[in-house]
Amino acid sequence: MRKLLDTILNAAAVVSTVITVLVTVLLLYEVATRYFVRHPSMWSLDFTMYSICYLTFFGAAWLQREGGHVRVELLTQALKPKYRALVMGLTSAVACLACSIFCWIAASASLSSYFEKEFIDGSIVVPRFLVIGIMPIGLFLLALELFREAWEHFETFSVGGKERPKGPEEMSI
Repeated sequence: MRKLLDTILNAAAVVSTVITVLVTVLLLYEVATRYFVRHPSMWSLDFTMYSICYLTFFGAAWLQREGGHVRVELLTQALKPKYRALVMGLTSAVACLACSIFCWIAASASLSSYFEKEFIDGSIVVPRFLVIGIMPIGLFLLALELFREAWEHFETFSVGGKERPKGPEEMSI
């Protein structure tokens, strides 16, 4: 299960990277057409805004796994390893619960917008569920990653603050 989640998160990170490059190219295109040709595209800014939503939700769980989200470690660094693991486990568990609730809400909103046939009216008309449909997927992956982190922190707490030994599939070469 660990390997499957890591594979999915790595694939999501690749998609997020591709979207980042695409957004950069589209913004450069928009600037070039606006200032050099004096004929801006009507669709590139809308497409860029929608893409940033995908970029955010595809990359969030991978970034969490890599420890890239902002953390305030002033309190936790002052604690003994055992209690640091407990606090971090509780924090991850609460964050997992919050992501699960938001995932449920986002899934409900996505399904509702699909069945109600809602559209986002801009320079291009897009079905709303296509834009917000990534939210429950990204939040689900983030909740899974936070659950995994909480589990690992609670395991560390249960063995007195010592890191659990990694299995052969988890060791880096």
